Amino acid sequence: MLGNQDAVYGLPEDLAREVQDECFFPDGLLCDLRRYQEWGVKYILHQGKVLLGDEMGLGKTVQAIATMVSLKNTGATHFVVLCPASVIINWCREIQKFSKLRVIKVHGSGRNAALQEWIRSGGVAVTTYETTSYFDLPDSFRYTLLIVDEAHGAHMILSDEFPTSAYKLGADIVIE
Repeated sequence: MLGNQDAVYGLPEDLAREVQDECFFPDGLLCDLRRYQEWGVKYILHQGKVLLGDEMGLGKTVQAIATMVSLKNTGATHFVVLCPASVIINWCREIQKFSKLRVIKVHGSGRNAALQEWIRSGGVAVTTYETTSYFDLPDSFRYTLLIVDEAHGAHMILSDEFPTSAYKLGADIVIE
């Protein structure tokens, strides 16, 4: 447990109990989570909007993927990963490696066709902050989870001031 005996990771006891009781459905996750990673997934599922920050190499990406897997197992169909163009391929590869989730790269010259395929079929749309300006989603369209990787580099695009703010795209749960 990362060098301490804090079984509730510093949370107030009532909140820790609620997080512990949160259901996590890993069917379709192709790896085992460490205890703190499963706790992180349950925390995300419980809280809805979270900032998931940790040292490099402790599994934030896997926790985000595990969250999508659990949500898919409860009926969710559409997820979005917003990231810099330099890591799109990494996200696609990690999603395929660690889950059975369908991944669609929505970027480059085929972005419009890929976006339409994702809207029709569901899965994980992996795209860039800038590409969201091409997202033309029906007003009634909702997706369940937005993962914002390297959010510190997307402050303007994530703000309410930006015309195509990621927050205006319709996510129910947000991980930054």
